[in-house]
Amino acid sequence: MDDTEQEQFDNDDVEITDLPEEAGGSHRPGYRRVRAGAEQAPPLLRGLFHPPLSPRQRFLQLATMSVSLALIALIILAGSASTRNALLTGIFGRQPTPTPTLFPGTNLFYIQGTPSWGRAILDGHTLARLPVVGKDQPLQLSRGRHVLQWRAAPFLLQTCIVAIPPTAGSNNCEQDEAVQLKSGFFAAIIRFSETLDSLPPDQFVALANAAQSAVNGLQSTTMVEPGEQYIDTLSDSDMATASEPMHATLNFQLDIASASNAPCVSSLARSVILSCQDCREFCTAPDQAFPATPINQPWNVLALIAATWKFMTLDGHIVEQNQPDTSDEHLIELQITWDGTYWHVKAPISTLESSTTDNPICESAQEEIGMNGYFGQTGGNVEEAVVWQQFASESKLADGCLAVGIPQQNSPEQPRLPTAYLLYRFGVVVAGNQAAYNYWASQPLADSYERHLVQQIITQISRA
Repeated sequence: MDDTEQEQFDNDDVEITDLPEEAGGSHRPGYRRVRAGAEQAPPLLRGLFHPPLSPRQRFLQLATMSVSLALIALIILAGSASTRNALLTGIFGRQPTPTPTLFPGTNLFYIQGTPSWGRAILDGHTLARLPVVGKDQPLQLSRGRHVLQWRAAPFLLQTCIVAIPPTAGSNNCEQDEAVQLKSGFFAAIIRFSETLDSLPPDQFVALANAAQSAVNGLQSTTMVEPGEQYIDTLSDSDMATASEPMHATLNFQLDIASASNAPCVSSLARSVILSCQDCREFCTAPDQAFPATPINQPWNVLALIAATWKFMTLDGHIVEQNQPDTSDEHLIELQITWDGTYWHVKAPISTLESSTTDNPICESAQEEIGMNGYFGQTGGNVEEAVVWQQFASESKLADGCLAVGIPQQNSPEQPRLPTAYLLYRFGVVVAGNQAAYNYWASQPLADSYERHLVQQIITQISRA
């Protein structure tokens, strides 16, 4: 085709028509005229006139799309979290962060703390009164992050976080207990407590000195009669016999040295020892733990003490000193108050052992007698288990502690064995009556003066 013909072809009208049903006729169905150079049809319409794909072409197109989608999926799954998020965000758009579910009861709390003069501060606001467990409704916290503080001057401020609803690692307040409410929900109990480690250095020293002064008030002196035995770790038998009258002084030293290696023993407060990070710290006493409401009452703590003896002749010659009453240290209860300037400490002692107030000389007696398997059964022809029901002392602790043991009958046909009395005095166990000497003949039998002491304590026990 030459240029003239091409130009003529471009200038002519182009007809697009359906195939005629029959020959002839100037007006044919589907006839339309498109002028050359006019605007072309939309892409979608133009595609209608592309030649149809062959089966092989359609297969190749489908295979290409499938491989592309598979590659995208592999990139999403194998990539980093940031890559996956970016791809998914680009494909599906940014998704809203879901709101954590707040389950019923997870925002209910009680707050307890010691010492009693402390105050709780929630999100910067001091709570005038704390709800009482079992009496008042618990605190109900709103959604979000809450700052909870405990201020008990002069102790350092304590701070912890409570998140509502809770998420992993969001809460660091001490919650070791929960209480069930009438509604059936549970309210967590947040607790604050103090130890010596919570004090600034100057207040640590001031409280330690005040506590030692109170412990010094337990010191007592009594007479050692000739013939009595007393602790002497320098002798082969760990005891000696007095050849002349002597003064025996029982001293107590508060142990707050964290580097101390002395073992801790308490027959009355073992569970408390286990709950303390270090038994040389002051631990809140179990009978005074976490008062329901802050009131002006003492902070009762358990402190660790060591008991030692000093033996001196009447003319002032020291025979022995710093003799340990036992190889272990024991807990004693202290009542501590703070007036805003000074510490005040008391060391109350009950002459009759109870579950709340320790008696240091009877603590030693419990260790040497009540926890000693040798005294757990009677000797002689009939052996029976012995239950040590009572430990009691005079108000002067240096006089010793009396242990009362009741033999248990193996059968109703056997006669009941008499009660045994063992006197723990000067670090030595003495048979306080003939029955005890019959059961444990290796122990020295009490002399007349010691038997008098035994009768005095027995009378005290009967009047209690």
